[in-house]
Amino acid sequence: MISSENFFLNIHSKTQDELFDMYIYLERYINDGSPSGFELGLPASYSPFGHQKSVHIPVLLDSWKNHLQIGKIPNIFSYTQENIPFFVHPFILDEVAIFEDIKHLIVNTVEVQPTASGRTVFWHDKRQSVVPWFIKLHYPTLLGRFSRELNLFRWLAILERSRELFTLTSIFPKDFCFLYDAGGTFFQNKEPGLNFGTIFRETAPSPKLGSKYLLIPSFSLFATKNNNGNGTSLLSDLIEFCDLTPDRFLDLLIFPLINSYIFLIRKLGMIPEFNAQNVLYELDIASKQVRVVFRDVGDCFIDFEIREMENLHLNFCSYKTLDPLRHHDIFQRRSFAFDFKLSHYILLPLLNEFSKSTSFSRSHLVLRVKEYFKSKFPAYPKYFNSEKWYSYPNEFGVNRDSYIENSDPIFR
Repeated sequence: MISSENFFLNIHSKTQDELFDMYIYLERYINDGSPSGFELGLPASYSPFGHQKSVHIPVLLDSWKNHLQIGKIPNIFSYTQENIPFFVHPFILDEVAIFEDIKHLIVNTVEVQPTASGRTVFWHDKRQSVVPWFIKLHYPTLLGRFSRELNLFRWLAILERSRELFTLTSIFPKDFCFLYDAGGTFFQNKEPGLNFGTIFRETAPSPKLGSKYLLIPSFSLFATKNNNGNGTSLLSDLIEFCDLTPDRFLDLLIFPLINSYIFLIRKLGMIPEFNAQNVLYELDIASKQVRVVFRDVGDCFIDFEIREMENLHLNFCSYKTLDPLRHHDIFQRRSFAFDFKLSHYILLPLLNEFSKSTSFSRSHLVLRVKEYFKSKFPAYPKYFNSEKWYSYPNEFGVNRDSYIENSDPIFR
């Protein structure tokens, strides 16, 4: 029997709108923040961790002839065929002086909720029979330890990588999906600092199942600072709700994550940044089955060597590419993504929390995961080309080449 305080209690009776409310609660409040320790630095009124439920973001309208549009623009705000909308973070509009030049284009605001990243917001108007959307905003100042501007090459990289995945959903592993960045607008101006993009991201993972689902950020499963009210972790509640034995836990949450990762790096030559913010789980309410959900695909590195082996095209903008003729960090980047980001930001925290919640041996879980990865990816020694693994220093201003060499990768 499920305890009366379990987060998943009565979830079968929830509407999809209510399930979105549960998701945004997890996103904002069952969240320990970045493992790096760097805070977002947003004012409390705009912070995902604040008590203010929503934020109003300005909407600009201008002639499509002056700007760029790719893909789908959701009907978040009424606009004509002559004009296209641009959404601006209110903090940037107030703090970055050059934005004074375009304030006359503001026509209205829309009400949104901030998500964990601080600059991606969630639009959900329950008064209308329309699906909710995520909106990714330009943020040209520090957010955490990096500036998050959405300049032209980053904007294009998001849309082209997302479109690449969307065209290949028919060959996805059955337990893998992603949040499709379906379109965007880009504001062009003669002033260099006034060129910025907006990205519109779907909320239903692709390929779509069509049934009720709950999105669960992976960081929420092992969050400790803000528990769910009963003193236990969200993973502990999921263990009770889905009756997760150690084998079932690995089959439901861990092995699909590894399968998805291997599919992306080996079959598509796309190295994802699988950290705890970019990976969610989709829980199908009726079946209690789970799919791994990947979001923020613009940070994928394109591995030219693998794509050439798979006879795939190389038509990508140069942002975050691994070209053997131009780059010398191919093996470091491959290791960084798996041994550091995936292993230390998701796999280990999940294994630690399961062990803590069940008293099952952590070392046995680690060994099982290591054996599984090696069995599913026997070419891993050649792929990594080293018994070392690579991370980044925990400091401001790290760049692509700021690798730290480490010994003994835990899962290979």
